[in-house]
Amino acid sequence: MSELLGLSPASARLAAEPVPATAAKVNPNKRVCAVLFDLLLVSALGWVYTVLSHGHGGTAPFETLAFAFLCFRDSFGGRSPGKRLVGLVVVDGDGNPIAWLRSLQRNAILFWGRLAGAVVTAQGLAYIVGFAALALVVTEYALASYSASGLRLGDRFAGSRLVDDHPERSGSMYALLSVVIFIAIAALAVLQKKA
Repeated sequence: MSELLGLSPASARLAAEPVPATAAKVNPNKRVCAVLFDLLLVSALGWVYTVLSHGHGGTAPFETLAFAFLCFRDSFGGRSPGKRLVGLVVVDGDGNPIAWLRSLQRNAILFWGRLAGAVVTAQGLAYIVGFAALALVVTEYALASYSASGLRLGDRFAGSRLVDDHPERSGSMYALLSVVIFIAIAALAVLQKKA
């Protein structure tokens, strides 16, 4: 049955039994690759929205939906599309995959700037919101990468942690994939501006 659902053997095991509390810290390159893949999906959908609305739909409706996706992205068995690609899962304190409420608690802190940026119209305030959001993302990355626990603020707030289904996979492969995904996101941003 797990093969039909596209679950790896480790994922199928995770669905059946909690992850031990001693799970190792996740490689930062895998974290970055997973979030960039999720942002690539949002960027691709944003480009489609812009093309279909002929640029007249405004960004607030799409940005609100994008914010909802980014906040609830880990609600599906503890995995966003990017985490599924990389082999990561978000679990609660008991080792079970998180659901929608913990996903919201975990991710809202990371993506609030996206929603605020869509509704803030004053140019100076938009720069302040953007800078604050960037500072928070850098803080989250530093905590996840350099703290002994590997927990970012969102994990601490939600009582969750990230677990790697495939710790044997090299993080350098994901660093290269992250660069490719980042270039794709930048290309979509250019295309969206031209649409």
